[in-house]
Amino acid sequence: GNRDAWVLASNSAVTIGVWVGQPDGSYLAENSGRNAAVPILNQILAILPEHYHQAVNQPHTVTQANICWPLGYQQDNQSNQDCHQSKAAYLLDGMAPPTFSDPMRHAFTGGQLTMMVDGVTGLRVTPDCAQGNTQILKKAVWPVILDRWLPLSLRRKHLIPAFSPACQLLVSGSQLAIAGIHDRAIIYPEVTANSIPDIKLELEGGSGDNYWFLNGQLLAQNGDQVILSNLKPGSYHLHVTDSSAQQTAIEFTVKK
Repeated sequence: GNRDAWVLASNSAVTIGVWVGQPDGSYLAENSGRNAAVPILNQILAILPEHYHQAVNQPHTVTQANICWPLGYQQDNQSNQDCHQSKAAYLLDGMAPPTFSDPMRHAFTGGQLTMMVDGVTGLRVTPDCAQGNTQILKKAVWPVILDRWLPLSLRRKHLIPAFSPACQLLVSGSQLAIAGIHDRAIIYPEVTANSIPDIKLELEGGSGDNYWFLNGQLLAQNGDQVILSNLKPGSYHLHVTDSSAQQTAIEFTVKK
């Protein structure tokens, strides 16, 4: 959240840690390790005596391999269709680190989704509406929270087949929708006050817990309703996903 910028550097002679941030832990524009802390580290290294500049030999337990996103496994251990992006990474004792350390990843059914599809049309079905032969389809997907920043070809809507027409009656009742304000709404202060009113929103059609994200930040409320208070002027993106990985989103603007 642009609050804490870190960089650590170490060899056998010296260890250096640099932190950049606000004393109260608040937001600082463009504050990241690369942008703020690394330049300071380079200045420190430039003034150190020469005997502190010692090369670090790569440990024999560290190797390099290509890791595929979004699953985070070595490229040799997964199919080409699951490898959306390949990046070089260091391995420790031959083990690849998790690509995404997301404590709620299970809630979003992230990683690899398993679904039932019609054997002829390839459209998604459930045991209640399947007609004829079915197949099990597995698709590697990115965490839901990243969806709006991905290329269209990598978004879940593109990767996951639509439901078969035979399942529309079953599915339509569970589709997510945000009620309370409409998409692209513009919110103004109340006529008798100079403050933005609280906005009460309700999610229709959710299943299980609901996760609300306002401009990418997870809100503490995870029920069917959420109240947005103390909104400042600006543009907002509200994204909701439920426990079954369904999602919906709206955008709105607050003006004075």
